This record gives sequence, structure tokens and C-alpha cells, in this order.
Amino acid sequence: MAEGPAVPPVPPAGFETGVPVSLDAMAEAIAAFDFERPTAEALARISTLRLVLPPALSVAGLDPLSDAYRERMLAIYAHVRFGGEGAARRYDPAVDELTGREVGNAFTELSPWSIDGSALMAEHFYAWGHVLKVLDVRRRDSVLEYGPGGGGLLLALARLGVAACGVDIDATWLGHIEAQARAMGITVRTEPNRFGRGFDGERFDRIVFYEAFHHAFDFMAVLAEVRAKLKPGGFVVFCGEPVVGHAVDFLPYPWGLRLDGDAVRCIRRHGWMELGFTRDFFVRALGTAGFDVEMIPFPGCGRADIYKATPPA
Repeated sequence: MAEGPAVPPVPPAGFETGVPVSLDAMAEAIAAFDFERPTAEALARISTLRLVLPPALSVAGLDPLSDAYRERMLAIYAHVRFGGEGAARRYDPAVDELTGREVGNAFTELSPWSIDGSALMAEHFYAWGHVLKVLDVRRRDSVLEYGPGGGGLLLALARLGVAACGVDIDATWLGHIEAQARAMGITVRTEPNRFGRGFDGERFDRIVFYEAFHHAFDFMAVLAEVRAKLKPGGFVVFCGEPVVGHAVDFLPYPWGLRLDGDAVRCIRRHGWMELGFTRDFFVRALGTAGFDVEMIPFPGCGRADIYKATPPA
């Protein structure tokens, strides 16, 4: 679930080498951001900012799958969210991934429909279309989406006659999806739960993460749980995730908190975990969890790139 995009809508010139700023300067930029009706241009502009971390928070030399690395990343989260205060406060998805956001019209006031800009909306259509093509499902096939956000993709699957299920830790957002489904005369099943869990005892033909997996701090455990929820021959699709080709200034490590202004605003305002991954590490993580991986790019739109993860036969 994400109110803002996982990656900037149209990466501006110099996106990978943005403007380095202190945490105080970043907080000022976030305070000036229009949260009620954000524009694609404002999102691209704030995304050019890069938070500079203190040297003490470096993860250099640590194994990215080690407990020490994870603890250092939690310290970076505390620094970004609390500005050096409240370091004893631990990230807790049951608290920090909630918004409880009520809206008057779920069809127009939820992301991505709430963002002002048709070019940005087009990117989501590209991505949803690419996901539907790769899923290749028929009526009565089952699809479980984790973190369905405003429900755009999940509702499209339900309209196709697919058994569409959604899991999100925020029951309020699931309620918005159910309200849309009732108005459209279609059926979706939802359950408030953490990633990797929900719909106990059921297995699915396909599982989808769209702009959602980057909220999973314990992502290796999530991958193991997700693998167990697949039917034989099933696979997992990851799309819209912030996976970059190599370490860059807003992601100067194999995986961890993204330091661009858009990610920092989500951490500061909501408390969300906003991770990013280098491609090599993401593929390594999926392989370690027991998946064969295929990367399926979408020319001209990084948001629509797909990683297809399939357990070996």
C-alpha cells in the first residue's frame, strides 16, 4: 500500500545524482508538500532531493543478509523518521503501516487516482496491463494480491471473473476496495493481515506485489511464507518495486531505506517502511528463498518492469 509512487513518475534529469540535503532541509521540503492533491510534477521535484546520512550509519562491510545489517537499517529508519530522537522506538508494521485514511469517494480520492496528472496515471495502466499479461489467468483461477492499495489491479482481476483476494495490514484501505466492489457488482475477498499471511489453508495460482513488497522489512520471511501459498505451477509477480540496476545516491547499499525525498516524506508523514533493492541483491534474495527468477522489462516505463519468481518444478 502506498499513497505516493514507489518510483518517481517521470525521472527528472539527474535523478540518480540528486541534490544532497540534510535531514532538516528535507523536513522543510516535506512540510511545503501538498499532501491533499499532489501533482506529478511536485512528486518528481521532491524526488530529486537526496538525504545525506551520518557516517556512523554506514553498512559498508556488512553481509546484507546478516542480523547486524538489519539492525543498522532499523537505526537508519529511526534516524530518518525521528531525526535522531526516539531511537528506542522500533519499527512495527502493525502500527507504522496504518493510515486509517477515510475518503469520501474511493473511486477518485485514493492513489493513484488522487494524483493530478494523466501521464502518471498512464504509467499505472502500463504496469497493470503488463501484470495482467504476465499473470495469464482465466476465470476461476485464483490471485492473491498483497498490499492492493486503492484496489485498481485487484478490481480489474475481479471484473475478469478471477477469484481475487487481497491482504493488507490496513483494514481501512481494504474497506475502500470492498466498497468499490459492491458498487461495481463484483466480488473481492479481503483480509487484514501482514504480508505472507492471510487466507490460512488456501493456495493460489498467482500472487502479486504491486508497489507493495518494498514495505516488507522482514522480506526473506515473507518470501518463504509466500512460496508456501502457491499452487503447483504457480508463481509470484513483483511490479512497480524500486529495484535499481546498481547502487545509486538514493540507495547506496544492496538493500535498505531509500533516501530520495519522495520516500523520506512517506517515512516522516506515515511511518512506512520504504525500501529499495539493487537488481543483483533482489535476484539473490529471491533465489535464496527458493525461486527461479525472470526479469521482464517494459520499454520506456520502469514502473512496469516485472520480476517473475517461480518455484522450481
